[in-house]
Amino acid sequence: LVQPAIEFGIDFIEETVFFTVHELERQGKQMELVERFHQDRSRLYEVADETNQNQFEKFYLDFFRELGLRQFFYDLTTNFPRLAKESVRLLIRRSYGRKSEGAELFVRGSVRTVVTGLQTTRILDLNFLSGYLRHEWTRISDMLDPAFEYDAHASLSGTNEIEENLNRDRFKILWDLSIASRLLNEGYFSFM
Repeated sequence: LVQPAIEFGIDFIEETVFFTVHELERQGKQMELVERFHQDRSRLYEVADETNQNQFEKFYLDFFRELGLRQFFYDLTTNFPRLAKESVRLLIRRSYGRKSEGAELFVRGSVRTVVTGLQTTRILDLNFLSGYLRHEWTRISDMLDPAFEYDAHASLSGTNEIEENLNRDRFKILWDLSIASRLLNEGYFSFM
């Protein structure tokens, strides 16, 4: 089984770790880990030169792994073999609001980059996040499937820009409903 190489934005890693640790603390769970997080972070702030960002990045990355957050994303990608091709890069970054969330496909030559923007608070509801990512990555997988014949610049028979945009919005709704139906038929949660 080939897994994609996932790149995580450092601000995404830092905030998801922070939210996860504070939620564990609020629930009184894994208190040894929570205490170690706070102690190690305080120690790092005391001794680290603020210009040495690598120490902070390693600290948060280690906890990102230990909390199982990195593995959560990798486990989810096993259902998306098109994301595991060498020509596809998967980047997960922090999104600052709902309107900027989602997955987008960028093409440059033979390289396909899938940028997935997520609000970091989504990490607090892994069931919803799993359903959301399944939906987004199914759409991207459709785009990467040669049989789907996706064309980002296809004309949708609008007589002007307004009609073209309306047709594009209608197509997006139908596509989203199709994805939701497929996911439900496969036994997965759909957030639609």
